[in-house]
Amino acid sequence: SDSNLGDVVFYQKKVLRHEIVHAFLFESGMAENSKRSEAWAMNEEMVDWLAFQGPKLILAWHEAGAL
Repeated sequence: SDSNLGDVVFYQKKVLRHEIVHAFLFESGMAENSKRSEAWAMNEEMVDWLAFQGPKLILAWHEAGAL
């Protein structure tokens, strides 16, 4: 059904945002420089938070003229 397709698209976007946050943290050296697997830059909850809040941050920065 269409609702299942929507759920798949939503999930794909969620996972993609999450993995992109990981990529940015690794690219900037934040993960490696933390030296611990439990450090914030490696923490899955922190990555999820950034991935979830990202669209809202972009909108807020745009509305504030901060981009």
